Amino acid sequence: MVDKESQRGLMLIDAIFDKVCYSRNGREIMMVKRLREKAG
Repeated sequence: MVDKESQRGLMLIDAIFDKVCYSRNGREIMMVKRLREKAG
């Protein structure tokens, strides 16, 4: 089971990736990749 805090975190990540998918800014995409590397 996933607790509510983890679900919120996953929703936030989904929202960030939705934003990146629509963004044409390559720097933003690189920033998100770095954040994923740190978190993962």
